[in-house]
Amino acid sequence: AYYSAQMNVRKRQLVCDLQKAPVTIQAGAMQWMLGDVQATTGIKGVGDLLGKAVRGKVSGESAIKPEYTGSGLLVLEPTYRHLLLLDAADWGGSVVLDDGLFLACDSRLKHKAVMRSNLSSAVAGGEGLFNLSLNGQGVFCLCRRPEGLGAGLSGRELSGPCLVLEQLQDPGNLGTVLRTAEALGVGQVFLLGECCDPLSPKVLRASMGAVFRLRLGAEPEAGPLCAALRGQGYGLHAAVVDGDAVPVTQLDLARGKQAVFIGNEGNGLRPETVALCGSRVTIPMAGRAESLNASAAATILLWEMTRGRGRRDG
Repeated sequence: AYYSAQMNVRKRQLVCDLQKAPVTIQAGAMQWMLGDVQATTGIKGVGDLLGKAVRGKVSGESAIKPEYTGSGLLVLEPTYRHLLLLDAADWGGSVVLDDGLFLACDSRLKHKAVMRSNLSSAVAGGEGLFNLSLNGQGVFCLCRRPEGLGAGLSGRELSGPCLVLEQLQDPGNLGTVLRTAEALGVGQVFLLGECCDPLSPKVLRASMGAVFRLRLGAEPEAGPLCAALRGQGYGLHAAVVDGDAVPVTQLDLARGKQAVFIGNEGNGLRPETVALCGSRVTIPMAGRAESLNASAAATILLWEMTRGRGRRDG
């Protein structure tokens, strides 16, 4: 709580009064409701369902955004992100935005996926080919993370050990890894691909506030991140479950500038990410377990990255 207050990162909640207007929200955003509230899917027939499902699969947008009507109150899940309330009329009745920013809107606003006009930014920037378009009259709410959290590597000079977590989905695992990294002095952590939200309540509780004391970055694709790290003199090591990989006991991860990549709980690192790293490292196991929990593996590797570093240069 102390570190959250120091960075002006506070828990916020959106309350919707359905007497004023029906509301469409992002899938999974509703926490509780009070009074006369009717929920619908916003789908008008089988054709509309199939169309939205295909659109969601292609664009990455959530296919079904539930709509709520009635005269009661709708309270959305609390978040540590900033909430921005905007009127579509101030933007000429048409707004295009990333679907991940969308939280809720007046249901009279029509929403659909639109392709980016600048394909170079979508491909080179890893931003995706589609955005969400809102059209009509009404208020909408955007949800964005506080500045300084989740920034990319571009323009940043790094030093010391670096940890990269690819597509970690369990908030408890992510929070535990962040807490361990901060405790052992690994101050730079990058979230690669679609990781769970580092500002979710479960991550914040598990990290014991470490998320606010780390230099936490985010990158959508492994290629640009690996190139940037290598350009700053980092050795790249992919953590894998493979008897042919180098045992971590035979590597000196505490010397020089090293970055260790750890994959998600079920599938590990993607093959293309492993191929981009300079070496493959594994944790030798004497027991019958096939693999370690992501946070347990990260703890061992983080210890190896920092063991004796205070007595060495760089």
